Amino acid sequence: MVIIYDKKLDVPVVDTYAQIGMPVIHAESYEQRLERLLEFEDKNHKKANVIAIRERPEGPHRAVKEQFLGANLVTTAGKNSYAEKASAQTPTNDFWHATNVKFALRDNASQLTPAVSDTYTVFANPIAGSVKLRTSGYPQTPDADADNTGDGANIVSWKVDYTTTDFNATNVSGQVIASAATPTTGTPLLNHSAFTPFAKASTDTLKLFVNHTFS
Repeated sequence: MVIIYDKKLDVPVVDTYAQIGMPVIHAESYEQRLERLLEFEDKNHKKANVIAIRERPEGPHRAVKEQFLGANLVTTAGKNSYAEKASAQTPTNDFWHATNVKFALRDNASQLTPAVSDTYTVFANPIAGSVKLRTSGYPQTPDADADNTGDGANIVSWKVDYTTTDFNATNVSGQVIASAATPTTGTPLLNHSAFTPFAKASTDTLKLFVNHTFS
């Protein structure tokens, strides 16, 4: 494996620090992360179906994983697309397309309130470097990544990975999956999520899971 370094910061451009042999530990145990999922749902009366995992170096010899939780809403366009896909139709908005569908995050201290009618028009303050293709092999059911504590046999999991240099932002507070290679005004959305703002530094990696439950 070839590791590329950011010359300005002298940090590796990686999806995870494990790629360069650095030990990565969780800030919380698996049981604590599950407990926080339950606490989130009890407090917000919403399922914690968006899970962000930030990985940051702590000193020169290890990295730490931290979990951030949020809730997402499938839009009307998204529901229609799931139904069309299940009926073996060609979806009007093909959120499964390999190149014409992008994740996007926003940088703003104030959370938006997702609505089923949302399009990319309402997604203010998008982060340019966050507009990115989903991770290869996704969506999955169930998710093979153990960091996704919200997966399951009847849950469709979507994932995106951000490297250290994809972007940095002070208040990551929202996420969408848009049906365009370059989302713009009016672009349909599969989902829209909001979560308590957190920062991503230029030395942090980030992966984000979006889980949709079928019952």
